[in-house]
Amino acid sequence: MSDYSDPIMGDEIGTGSEYSSMEMVDESGVNNGHGHDYSSSSSDEHAHRQKFHLFGRQKPIHKAFGGGKPADIVLWRNRQMSGGLLAGATVIWLLFEWIGYHLITFLCHSLILCLATLFLYSNLSYSVNRSALNFPQIVLPEDLCMSIALLLRDGCNQAFGIFRQVASGNDLKKFLSVLLFTYLTLSHISYF
Repeated sequence: MSDYSDPIMGDEIGTGSEYSSMEMVDESGVNNGHGHDYSSSSSDEHAHRQKFHLFGRQKPIHKAFGGGKPADIVLWRNRQMSGGLLAGATVIWLLFEWIGYHLITFLCHSLILCLATLFLYSNLSYSVNRSALNFPQIVLPEDLCMSIALLLRDGCNQAFGIFRQVASGNDLKKFLSVLLFTYLTLSHISYF
């Protein structure tokens, strides 16, 4: 029998009672056979200090997944969040795969539903004597709008220049590449 007692189980380590179905594996990967080591007492101390991990891992699964909230969700420690994500992914899969819903249609219908809900809530809040929602006023800075407009203008001018070169009939390679790009763009638009 060993001189060390297990603080969790309350009985001595090495009796084989609590470790009958598990095997202790130390850092070197050597199997100690149900916690027994007949070679030295220093190995007994090492096996006592080391926690049991399935498949001989060195760190817990929670740390292997990076710890924190993502690991809690993957390991179902936060059951509400994990269940909500699973339900949401299932609904999205059903919408897009089974029903054949398209992404742009889904976004437009979601915006319509959000706007209708906010409109009804703000109108009904007066009749129920509740305070209306205070919507923030969004103002885009002029510099940002000007830089976006200039980028769009430069892109359009460049596209018109390429179109003029292709239409003039001077470059067959560029003409065929534009036709191929246009055909691929049109064929992939149907997925949205």
